[in-house]
Amino acid sequence: MNLEISKMNLEIVVGKVEDGKVVAEKIIKEVEVKMATTILDLGFRHKEQIDIIGSIQEEYIALQANKLSEKYAKWEKCVGKTRKDSMHYGDYHSSLSDHKLKMQGHACRCGWHKKPSIHGEYGTNVHPDLIKMQGTLGAKMHYKEAEETLGKFSYQKRSVNNHVKIAEATNTVGSILNKIKLKEEVRANEDTGHLYMQVDGGHVKDKDKKKRSFEALIAGVFKESSYRESIKKNIPISNHVAASAINDGGEIINKFILDTAKKEGMTKSTEITAFCDGATNCWNIVNSLEAHCKSITKILDWYHIRQSYDRAKICVYQTMLSNLIHLSIKCGMVKLRKLSRS
Repeated sequence: MNLEISKMNLEIVVGKVEDGKVVAEKIIKEVEVKMATTILDLGFRHKEQIDIIGSIQEEYIALQANKLSEKYAKWEKCVGKTRKDSMHYGDYHSSLSDHKLKMQGHACRCGWHKKPSIHGEYGTNVHPDLIKMQGTLGAKMHYKEAEETLGKFSYQKRSVNNHVKIAEATNTVGSILNKIKLKEEVRANEDTGHLYMQVDGGHVKDKDKKKRSFEALIAGVFKESSYRESIKKNIPISNHVAASAINDGGEIINKFILDTAKKEGMTKSTEITAFCDGATNCWNIVNSLEAHCKSITKILDWYHIRQSYDRAKICVYQTMLSNLIHLSIKCGMVKLRKLSRS
C-alpha cells in the first residue's frame, strides 16, 4: 500500500509589529522538512545557524539604529524639530556576525548637526561578548591561533578577529583587570595553620626581535590537604596563583602573592614552607610574606639542589685534575734533573 506523504516546509520569519499590528515581514530561511537520512541532515548545519542568527540580527539592529537616529530628531537647545541631513553608514561587529548600519543624520538651522554612529554613542563598535571571547582566547593561546579559532567558531574570516585586534582586546582587558586586582582588598576567610608556597621565574623572548627578553615570575600557594587530595585522586593541586612580567621591582607580584596567600587562609599564625629555585628575585617574593605570617621555612627545590651539586662536583673534579697534572709535571721535572746529573 502506497502512503501519500504531504510536503511540509519550515519558514523562519521576522516580523515588525507596531501597536499590535504586523506592518512588515521577511522570510529569513525556508526549508523543506525531510526525514534525516544521516546525522548530518538533522537540524541546521553550523554555517546555516550562523547565517540565520546574522540575518535576524540584521533586521533587529536596523530597527534599533532607527531608534538611535530618532533621538536627534529634536535638538534640545533649539525650538522645533531638526531636519534630516543625509544618510551615512557605520560598521558594527556582534559576537558572530558583522553589519553595516544605515544611520540618519540630523541638522538644525542654528548650525548644529549630528551624524550618529555606534562608536560615537557607545565608545566602541564591537559588542562586549566578542571582546570577552577575544580576551579569553588571547590570554590562553597565541594570537594567530585565537584568530583561527574564532574564524572556525563564526564560520568565516572576519577582519575584527585578526590577531592584531585580538592582541589589542587582550591587552585592554588585562590592563583593566590588573587595575581592579590592585585595588582589591582580600581578607582570609579561614585560619590555615600550614601552607606551601612555590616560586619560579624565567625569561620570555619578546616578539619584537629588537627587544631583549623579559622576565616572568609565577608563585603558587596551596594547603597541605589540597596536595594530599591531588595525590589520592590524581588531579591537579587546588591552589591560588599569582604571576607578573612587569619590571617594577616586584611591587605588583608582591601585592598579588599576598592576596593569593590570604585566599588560601594565611594569617599571622600561619607557617609557610616555601620552595624556590634560588634566584634572588624569587626569594624576594617569599620574603615579602614574612611580616604577614608566623614563620617561613625556605627550601631550595630538588632540581636546583641537584644542579648545584653537579656544578660543585665538576668544579672539584676539575680542581683535582688540575692538581694532578701539576703534580705529574713537577715529578717529571725532578726525574729529568736526576737523569741529567747522572
